[in-house]
Amino acid sequence: MQTNNRFIDKIEKIALLSLLALMLIFILTQFFLRNVFQTGLMGGDTFIRHLFIWVIFMAAGLTSQEDSHLKVDLIIKLVSDRWKIIFKIITDFFSFFICLFLFGVSLNFIYTEYLIQETISFYNIPLWIMVIIIPLGYLVIALRFLRNAFSSFIKFLKTSF
Repeated sequence: MQTNNRFIDKIEKIALLSLLALMLIFILTQFFLRNVFQTGLMGGDTFIRHLFIWVIFMAAGLTSQEDSHLKVDLIIKLVSDRWKIIFKIITDFFSFFICLFLFGVSLNFIYTEYLIQETISFYNIPLWIMVIIIPLGYLVIALRFLRNAFSSFIKFLKTSF
C-alpha cells in the first residue's frame, strides 16, 4: 500500500512539474511573440489561465496529501496532545464536507459547461475539459482529508487505550 502511495505521489509531482513547465513555455512564447513579432498565440492567454487552474488544484492535492496546507492553529498550540488530535479529527472532517460540497457544485458547473459546448479559442478546446480539474481536485482533496481524519481517529484510539 505504501509503495502505491509513493508511486502515485511521484506521478502527481511529475504531472505538476510538467504542467508548470508547459505553462512557463507558453508564457515565454507569448512574451516573445508579442515583443518581437507583435502577435501571439490565438487564445494563448486563456489557455495559460486554465493551466494555472490545473497547477493550483494539483498543488492543493499534494499539500493535502502531505498535510502541509494552510492552517490556523493558534488554539492547537495551547492544548494537550490529546486535544490536538481531537481538533485535527474535527477540522479534517469539516474540511472533507466542505470539499465534498464544492465537488458537487463544481460537477454541476462542468455539466452546464458541457451542455453549453463553449470552447476556448486555443484549438477550440471545450471549456469543460479545461476546468474538469475543479471537481477532480476537490474530490482528491476531500478524500485525503477523510483519510487524514480516519488516521487521526485511529491514532486517538491507540493513545486513549
